[in-house]
Amino acid sequence: MLTEDKGQEKILWRAPGKSSWEVIAAYRSTEAPFVPRFVDANARLFVAVPEGPARTAAIRRFDFATGKPEAESLVRAPGFDFAGSFIVGDDDARWRGVRVDTDAESTVWFEPRMKEI
Repeated sequence: MLTEDKGQEKILWRAPGKSSWEVIAAYRSTEAPFVPRFVDANARLFVAVPEGPARTAAIRRFDFATGKPEAESLVRAPGFDFAGSFIVGDDDARWRGVRVDTDAESTVWFEPRMKEI
């Protein structure tokens, strides 16, 4: 959940099985450290993070132990901010891949069987 009050924004997370929300980021409205993009079937949070001098958005997994996105990007489109959609399975809602929109559409598969195809 995202909230805003007097130029201060917060990103809140409610872990599976919990009844209360936890603040996982607080920042000035113009300085978001990341933007939540997707939660998979295992309650893992994936966020868009600005990286590099051009601050183009890449997708990283959020690490709740450190309270920050992981250092390694899972999906990036050099020269472009991340724009796309997450592909999940119909049977179990697991994250299978990402459709990335740049000057052309491409797909990054995380499931080994789909990578082979």
